[in-house]
Amino acid sequence: MYNDVSIDETLARALDSHEIGCEDAQALLGLRGSDVFRVCIAADSLRKTLVGDVVTYVVNRNINFTNMCTGTCRFCGFKDSEPYLLTEDEVVQRAMSPELTEVCIQGGLNPSVPLEYYIGIVEAIKEQRPELHIHAFSPAEVDHMAKTSGQTHGSVIRELKKAGLGSMPGTAAEILVDSVRSVICPDKIDTATWEKIIREAHGQGIP
Repeated sequence: MYNDVSIDETLARALDSHEIGCEDAQALLGLRGSDVFRVCIAADSLRKTLVGDVVTYVVNRNINFTNMCTGTCRFCGFKDSEPYLLTEDEVVQRAMSPELTEVCIQGGLNPSVPLEYYIGIVEAIKEQRPELHIHAFSPAEVDHMAKTSGQTHGSVIRELKKAGLGSMPGTAAEILVDSVRSVICPDKIDTATWEKIIREAHGQGIP
């Protein structure tokens, strides 16, 4: 049973920037009634310490450069539209709206798209809009680039960062349980590969 002392000790560790562990996290998630407010108050206190009270936002545009994909994900929305692959100029044009502060670039795993295409669109956007944050390419896309180019995941990420990649979406995670993935997205990278690529990106300073 999770008592008041246990709750206070766990929240105190969290507020002191220490990881609380899976068992404590599960216990906190199971709290009900007024105990939930204790967690909310602690979370708000930590939020204020870390980032203050100033609220910011991004103006983002999502650019899907191709809907052609080798995957067979059961939830895919690309299957119902005509096949397309945007040119580099078309991708760049979509990133030129002056109000944008960020673009998110993702697409299907198109076997005809080489690594140079991905590098090229990032470089071209940065050349036109150096201040624009580029949030792009899921771990599945990085794996796809590595396979088509014969490079390692680390090398691909290094080239993307050099081109101007700012951060990587955590997409392609879906549900990180391989028995579930084998049903809903059987051709997508497995859990271990997804985690490996994310850790590699973090290690190279790509959040």
